[in-house]
Amino acid sequence: MINVLNSLLLVLPELILGIFALGLLFFGVFQGDKSLRIVSYGTIIALVLATLSIFVESSTQTIAFRFETLILNDYYTELVQFLILFVALTVFWASFSHLSQNNLGRFEYPILFLLATLGMLLMVSANDCLLFFGGLELQSLSIYVMVALERERAFVSEAAIKYFILGTLSTILILYGFCFVYGYTGTTDFNGIEVALSAYKIAPLPIILAMVLIVSGLAFKVSAAPFHMWTPDVYEGSPTCVVLFLSSAPKIASMTFLVRLLFGVFGQFMETWQPLIMALAVITMILGVLAAVFQNNIKRLLAYSTISHVGFMLVGIAATSIGGVQSVIVYLTLYAVMVIGTFTCLLNLRHHGQMPETIDDLRGLSKTNKPLALALAILMFSLAGIPPLAGFFAKFLVFIAAINTGQYALVIVGILCSLIAASYYLRVIKVMYFEAPSGNGNVGIIYDRPLSQIAIWVIGSVVVINLLFFTVPEPLMWYANRAAVTLFTTE
Repeated sequence: MINVLNSLLLVLPELILGIFALGLLFFGVFQGDKSLRIVSYGTIIALVLATLSIFVESSTQTIAFRFETLILNDYYTELVQFLILFVALTVFWASFSHLSQNNLGRFEYPILFLLATLGMLLMVSANDCLLFFGGLELQSLSIYVMVALERERAFVSEAAIKYFILGTLSTILILYGFCFVYGYTGTTDFNGIEVALSAYKIAPLPIILAMVLIVSGLAFKVSAAPFHMWTPDVYEGSPTCVVLFLSSAPKIASMTFLVRLLFGVFGQFMETWQPLIMALAVITMILGVLAAVFQNNIKRLLAYSTISHVGFMLVGIAATSIGGVQSVIVYLTLYAVMVIGTFTCLLNLRHHGQMPETIDDLRGLSKTNKPLALALAILMFSLAGIPPLAGFFAKFLVFIAAINTGQYALVIVGILCSLIAASYYLRVIKVMYFEAPSGNGNVGIIYDRPLSQIAIWVIGSVVVINLLFFTVPEPLMWYANRAAVTLFTTE
């Protein structure tokens, strides 16, 4: 009995989210959409409790297995789950006052948000192919519905269908890859797979095919080229609240699982999968920055920005070192912070209830809303990697990790792509501060929505983190290093 309780403590975040999701679902079914406010507050409480529960019983050993090896609990899992929950809580809190707009004023939205977050937690703690697949499907199906909530608009329906079809294809690729692994090793348990493959110095052909299929499927989830085709349409067509969530927490879950899979299950075959990751990194960086240069729709611009940043993260994975994994974790964290700040600024820009669609809609913003213009400018500089902002620090760590392992070509491509990327980030700043106003008058569109207290706290905190992170990077660096070391530790 004691062992069962101890095991349940290690999955307490998942239990809290699952119980709250079911309870709020029953409540919402009987109360209807008038229960939105209560369900939303319940979602916030669930996310807070789940975040705090991670610290209830922190693991005292490097690796701990529970539930017959289905659940893996280590420093890496704890850090990633904390990041996912904290980001999810911040995203939901930042978009809380906007749920009644864009046809999102339904009680189903917060519940889908909880279920998607629960799926991410299961993904990063899974030590078995089947459990990971269950978490992946729970996350994916929830997000598919969230994307399609504003289905009255034709473009939204088109984007949602494209996302669903391509997402299903990526899921099939992952599942087919797992089938190859199971057929060759006779187990779906990650430890059993690693033991079965330890006898081989060179990866067998079925395992090579499995790695290609699984990496391709996960590349879709993280928006890596050439599996990125869904990203611009979904970003443009989805409600901004959904895009804010889609561009942050799911990226953390998918990317960190990819890291665990490559360095854990297939760790002895680094020489086999490293060229694949290097190719993905180069293609993703180049396509992301070149396509973004020609975008005028601001959400499509941020979509291609996401793609290019995923390419930089893949450079850290291609470094195949503790420093490389550490840099990926730091990059994911800082990128999530930058994305939250950017989309929260866009959420709070309203002209007669409408948000800006194109970059030109931001003309004159420095005259009509100086605080938001300044915040957006700082975030654009950070996304571009201008020192000493947090975005520069993230790219610097990735490039240093690649240099330390001799990946000079990747670093050169990354630096050149960063220089190109600066052009479209600086274009946004130019439009806000120096571009000739559109229409009549001395200013462009006047955004008449005042900043809420929540928005002020979120945007202010993000700006401060971006400005001052370089002064105190040690805490995040230390936790990221401890998590990275876990993947290279065998016990």
